[in-house]
Amino acid sequence: MENSALVVDACSLINLHATEQEGVLLTSIRVKLVTTPRAASEVLYRYGPLDEEGQRTKIPINLDVLTRVGLLDVRDLDPDMADLLVTAVSAGLRDADATVVALAQGLSLPLLSDDNKVRKVSARLKPVAPLESTLGILRRATEALGYSRDQIVALIQQLRYSGNFIAPKTDAHVGWSEGL
Repeated sequence: MENSALVVDACSLINLHATEQEGVLLTSIRVKLVTTPRAASEVLYRYGPLDEEGQRTKIPINLDVLTRVGLLDVRDLDPDMADLLVTAVSAGLRDADATVVALAQGLSLPLLSDDNKVRKVSARLKPVAPLESTLGILRRATEALGYSRDQIVALIQQLRYSGNFIAPKTDAHVGWSEGL
């Protein structure tokens, strides 16, 4: 069975990496991520433990592992997606976010984003395209993996700390995570 594909923005890619279990989580629900070079270039670091001055350290993110194992495809927009990019930029999105919205629409794939503005613009431009969230991925994956409540709580705490995660206001899975 082939993996289903989701277009992912930089924010959600950082969030998944912040769990330190991104490969296991994606594999468990048979999901492959697709992003643009512009979005991938913004995936720089996640937060780590405090340093001796009490500041959170920054741990570099390397996307090569996900790419090498086939869980991430970084690809340019096709030339016929230029109009979609212009529309997304003119709707007020930054370049990196506009590229993933255009890619998702051009490929007719769901968009994985935790950014409220990206989600709002994407829904307005192509309301039939499904939106995914990091919490949605975590919920499906932890159910598939049979994680205990304690394991899920630890995973979400790791996400909040290392990814500086705040769930989107419109995320249908917020109640699930807050109920733990």
